[in-house]
Amino acid sequence: MIKRQLQTVADISAIEASKGLGCNVRLDDVIARAQQAALANGYAGNLSNAPNIVEIGSVKTVAGNRKFVADGTMGAVHVVATRRVPSSLIARGFFKNDITLSAQAVSLPNVPIASFSVGTTALTLNTKDSVLLNGLLGGMLGASIGLSLASYQGLASTNITLANIIKAQGQALSVDELLALQLSSGELLALLSNAAGLSANAAPSAINDTLSLSQASLSNTKVSLGQILQVNQNTQAEALNVNLNVLNLVTAIVSLSNGQNAITIPVGVNLPGLASVNALVKIIEPPQVAIGPAADADGGICTVAKSAQVRVSLAVLVNLVVATVDLSLNVNAANGSAGLRTIEGNNNTTDVTFDASTSLLSIKLSNVSGTAPANISLLGIPLATIGLNLAPPNASSSAATIQIERPVKGNLPKMLSVTGSLSGSFEQLFSKSSALVVKVLGINLPVINDLVTSVVQPLLVQVSISLLDPLLKLLGISVANMDIVVEDVILSNTNPLVI
Repeated sequence: MIKRQLQTVADISAIEASKGLGCNVRLDDVIARAQQAALANGYAGNLSNAPNIVEIGSVKTVAGNRKFVADGTMGAVHVVATRRVPSSLIARGFFKNDITLSAQAVSLPNVPIASFSVGTTALTLNTKDSVLLNGLLGGMLGASIGLSLASYQGLASTNITLANIIKAQGQALSVDELLALQLSSGELLALLSNAAGLSANAAPSAINDTLSLSQASLSNTKVSLGQILQVNQNTQAEALNVNLNVLNLVTAIVSLSNGQNAITIPVGVNLPGLASVNALVKIIEPPQVAIGPAADADGGICTVAKSAQVRVSLAVLVNLVVATVDLSLNVNAANGSAGLRTIEGNNNTTDVTFDASTSLLSIKLSNVSGTAPANISLLGIPLATIGLNLAPPNASSSAATIQIERPVKGNLPKMLSVTGSLSGSFEQLFSKSSALVVKVLGINLPVINDLVTSVVQPLLVQVSISLLDPLLKLLGISVANMDIVVEDVILSNTNPLVI
């Protein structure tokens, strides 16, 4: 009876202590949680005094058996509770010695975690997006891609888990091993296809479409999932079953394998006399999906998702009878980010709060070669230079909370928008009458200004509608707002005890 009571104390103490295995673990906090739980369940001793034990480490599988290893990592908590009792409760007069009973338990982390990304790729797809995705992914893979909108919607509606990927891979024994594997983009995409086959919610087309993308990949560059998935070390066991969006993973893997190689996407723009517009896209850093716990008690954040860092140049060289427009619109977008601050379960909702920092943008006009200002010439004679009159875009930081109705699983994914770097989309910005500055020999002449603006402004508006705004959106970047997408939330580990 006493042994059974002692085992209950060890089990509950380990489970409660494991709630301290989240962001920035402190051993004192873990021990205090264990002791508080032990006292609340009738234990009279002190778990921090030998031969009692409260320690942190990891769980290894040895010959099919799970074993706690006190290696100082934060992957599990081990509790040993002891009690001195008479060696015989019936014949104590004959057996006067006391003996020490002990019970032990090991619990994996038991804290709320979330998976989330920055961007809208998986939630708002249309036909124009599918055409751009074909050009974007095909350019980075080095092959022609012809997936339909329905195919991309199928990928966007399919979720897989790290457990699915580990099972499909067949050799990795842990999240760490999986994230460290060095594979080509084709091999990683094929792995996603196999993992989708193990997912209960995979769209029928998602498996074949992901496989066809893997077969189209010509890159032999080795990359790893760890470069696009930021999984908190302390909550990897919980992270195994968190949902991950397949389309987000596909886009990030292809971007990563392409490195910083620029790709050209031809754009069809319907303006009379317009020859062509080409978009030169360079992804400096791919987007990152984050999985992990909220901030620690001191407010230190350790789970952060980032948008892509990109450069886009729209090169326009147009002959309008006697006039020529020589213009390149250049946009550099640094990373935007979302840091997970709190996860709180209430009666009707689960509230997830983020610290959001929007993308920092730089926007300028130049000529197509990039050697001089954008200009318009008349019969080969330079008429005017063209510049932008836009308020300098600034990165902003703010706290934002997204409320997810219960049941949580039935109301995901959920998107939250926060104010971005600019007050509107590029289409809206370039539609303003004051958006351009036109000068002749450094002088602003109203007549020339109106003439040039009437030609160039519709051009900028049209290329923004056709490519710039939707392309940046697919890369997870919006100038008017930043979207944080919560893919999954797990409030507790339903089976924390492992030993």
